[in-house]
Amino acid sequence: MTIFETRRKGCEALFARKNEESYYRQARALRHIGLWAAATMGKAGHAAEDYVSNLLGCLARASGVRHALQQVETDLQGLEDAQAIRQKFSAFMP
Repeated sequence: MTIFETRRKGCEALFARKNEESYYRQARALRHIGLWAAATMGKAGHAAEDYVSNLLGCLARASGVRHALQQVETDLQGLEDAQAIRQKFSAFMP
């Protein structure tokens, strides 16, 4: 294996690791925002966990964080504004 192949593999591994870390940070923040949104809507227990699972499903699919936040905005329409939801999400991101 040449030095260039070694460097390429190292760069690919670093890229994969950074993407994985980013995914886990987003999933953690979505979990927190989902629990907060569920509590705001008056959901508790299994209903809250189901709501969070639905949001995390958005992250797992190609739709991503943007779609999950739009879903939270739609669900909390009249209770919270979009800016407050995005600020809350940013606060949960490490």
